[in-house]
Amino acid sequence: NFIAVRKEDAGEYFCRAKNDAGFAECPPQQMEIYDINVAGIVLGVVVVLVVLLCITAGICAPTSEASSPARNRRGTITRFLLKGMEWTT
Repeated sequence: NFIAVRKEDAGEYFCRAKNDAGFAECPPQQMEIYDINVAGIVLGVVVVLVVLLCITAGICAPTSEASSPARNRRGTITRFLLKGMEWTT
């Protein structure tokens, strides 16, 4: 039963068991330990964070009322109507 293994634990493993009923042995098994690709994991986390940041910025970014398309249309209509009106006092 292995809980935590290190690269130094790689090698050939076998089992032997003996009791009143007899003796048993399993054939050797080769255990290989591979390094974790830390750079790949870090890069993946950074990419996910950047994507989430872009999504959040796009959703939560305040829009200026002056740059609002509805505001620009309203201003154009108002100027058009005021041009055709005659003012009297």
